[in-house]
Amino acid sequence: MRLRLMTYNIASCRIFDQQKRVDVAATGRTIAAFKPDLVVLNEVRGGEIGPDSAGQTMQLARQLGIDGYFAQATCLPGVGAYGNALLSRFPIVRAEVVPIPDPPVRGEGYYETRCLLRAVIEVGARRPLTLLASHFGLVDDEKINAVTVAAEAIRNASEPLVFAGDLNMTQDNPILAPMFALLQDAARSDDGPLQMTFPSDQPDRRIDYIFHSPSIQVQVLEVPAVMTSDHRPVIVDLLIP
Repeated sequence: MRLRLMTYNIASCRIFDQQKRVDVAATGRTIAAFKPDLVVLNEVRGGEIGPDSAGQTMQLARQLGIDGYFAQATCLPGVGAYGNALLSRFPIVRAEVVPIPDPPVRGEGYYETRCLLRAVIEVGARRPLTLLASHFGLVDDEKINAVTVAAEAIRNASEPLVFAGDLNMTQDNPILAPMFALLQDAARSDDGPLQMTFPSDQPDRRIDYIFHSPSIQVQVLEVPAVMTSDHRPVIVDLLIP
């Protein structure tokens, strides 16, 4: 089964220009242009707390005509519910939020409560696809907690499996080593050179990733030069057994 997966930090649909305006429709058009089957989103606004707390996720899902799931990580002042999201052309069998614990003591730097999105998707392959997604923190103690939670989820999950998101680390950061030990890096499975993902106007680092279990084959990987967000999306065509 061949499918296209995109991971994209959409920066709350804030366009990466001088105005920094929020434009959900423009973000949706960028996503639609690449015709992904599955989309992992980071920095998604959920809107007001309550039954309609999945604001931007549902707006994008309606625009694209596909299913959506919002994984709230926290509630930010002036923003509301905030976290990660999944958009899918395939049925989402189940999805849940796995909390990432905050460090017990906060040092210097920006801290934000994070989460892991865990979903099972019926993609038409022999077995359902397990999808894990997250947006890791900026400080090391948050990153360590996030890697610990993600690694445990990977070890306990059924294959085939993909893990995607903005991990806020370059590939040489030793904190990220467990991810490379447990899964294969889609960018390294591709024959081309490593493509940078941030910042989108002049990218000089790779902090957005797609990992996959060994049974999945990478056919094409692309990091298109679009500046709807301050991150570039990562898009990969996968062959699911």
